[in-house]
Amino acid sequence: MVLVCEAAQGRSPELPWRGDNLDHVMVALTKLWLALTPSPLRPPTVGLAGDTVARSLNGWKRLSDPETAGELVAPLDAWSARHLGALVTLEAHAPKAVEGDTLLHFDIRADNLLMDSGGPGPGVWFVDWPHACVGASWFEVACFAPSVAMQGGPQPEGLMARRPNELQPSPADLLAGVA
Repeated sequence: MVLVCEAAQGRSPELPWRGDNLDHVMVALTKLWLALTPSPLRPPTVGLAGDTVARSLNGWKRLSDPETAGELVAPLDAWSARHLGALVTLEAHAPKAVEGDTLLHFDIRADNLLMDSGGPGPGVWFVDWPHACVGASWFEVACFAPSVAMQGGPQPEGLMARRPNELQPSPADLLAGVA
């Protein structure tokens, strides 16, 4: 399979994150999701977010099983150790929580973005799509949020609040996806 696309001109976002650049990225993400819902690609061309989550995110379950946890349980902080059962339950709900019909980049970070100032406002290019999958659009921001916070942007809840109301997850789905 070959993917051909136009060359993108632009620069990486300035870090630490500036509010205006982050606003442009969030507007561009919303436009992207609207254009990619329903997803023009289906499995097996791309995977499903729920399958990816189910395959790769079983850390709490492994930590709760004495046979697989080994000595990993000892370094858990007191809060995680006390709530391990609840975290396992939340994690089990995550594949269902992230189901959706939007083609997701699934690896949005500053180094996978190009800002283009060629128009009335900066355009945003989303590059490097090897993890593309179909799922819930809100999960893209939940996965993007930690890197934004680590690079001087708002805390994750602040980034999630920048999404349009109609694209907000239920609190239960958000909690499961994050867990």
